[in-house]
Amino acid sequence: MLTEKTKKKIIRLSKVNNYIIHKIETNQNFKYQSKCGDQILFQIIEENNGKFNLKHYASGCMILLASANALNKLCNNKPKPKIINLVQKVINGDFENLEEIDSSLKIFNTFTNTNRKDCFLLPYKSLKDSLENYKPLRSTIK
Repeated sequence: MLTEKTKKKIIRLSKVNNYIIHKIETNQNFKYQSKCGDQILFQIIEENNGKFNLKHYASGCMILLASANALNKLCNNKPKPKIINLVQKVINGDFENLEEIDSSLKIFNTFTNTNRKDCFLLPYKSLKDSLENYKPLRSTIK
């Protein structure tokens, strides 16, 4: 059972909209859907410094929305290897407690061994797959 404090944190985190997708010509979008109908769309933009600007649009349960926002906050403006490493740790369960990876993930410990695990992990699996399939756009010479 979730404590009231945890419920409030998840609700607050699920309402963050700093990472909403904007219409940009030089981007690549990757869309994923779970069995239950939750959906997430990632927009990946590689900056000149090798870091990735991540945006997403998610539709689904509060756990998915909160997880997507927390993931985006953790991974935005980081290089690809660092993002993949963090995401892989979470997917593989390479931790005793999610707090080991980042303290902001502590509220999700409740879901790592429940039927809501898929809701929590969908953004991580989707981002990993998106980055693995990402192809840098070629600039055209005029």
